[in-house]
Amino acid sequence: MEESGTNPRFGSTLLVIATTMIVAGVCVATDQPNDLQTDLQIWQSFREALRSGRMADPDRYRPLRPELRQPLMGFLDELRKTAKWEDGGPTPEVFHVGNQVHYVVPLTLQRGDSTPTSTTTSTFCFTLVLEGDQWYFQHLESIFIRLDKIGDPPVSSFPDLPDERTRTLTTVASVARRPPFRSRKISS
Repeated sequence: MEESGTNPRFGSTLLVIATTMIVAGVCVATDQPNDLQTDLQIWQSFREALRSGRMADPDRYRPLRPELRQPLMGFLDELRKTAKWEDGGPTPEVFHVGNQVHYVVPLTLQRGDSTPTSTTTSTFCFTLVLEGDQWYFQHLESIFIRLDKIGDPPVSSFPDLPDERTRTLTTVASVARRPPFRSRKISS
């Protein structure tokens, strides 16, 4: 005669569910380092392609807007020429949004001559889009406010930028406000 409240099938079902949850938890926990390792391998692959000039191939780009392909290619080529490419370089912070992977990383850039004062370090956010096993360059940002670094809202002040960066941004803003150059037809 079976006691009330005890059912061998119920106990077996609970055991299967508990075992499945434990195994799934272990799989998820062990999968996370592999994802970061894969992200860093993708970053190193992109970094090496950029450093070596292989990013000159337009097929390596998936810009947000097609007309941005050529400007992005030009900017990355300039970065390739001016960045100090130490072995390995700094490890980027990695953020996933859908099939995009954002790499936030500081780069030291050489300006003009090779004196120590002609270098500047700026933080860049490189966005790569993943399609299957392949990555493509999508976007680059160098002007941003790290909302994850400013504290809890409400926020009434933000970290100051270095003077050189402020001068650069002021120059960019003033050039952007200038009326476009229009050629005049010269009568003969």
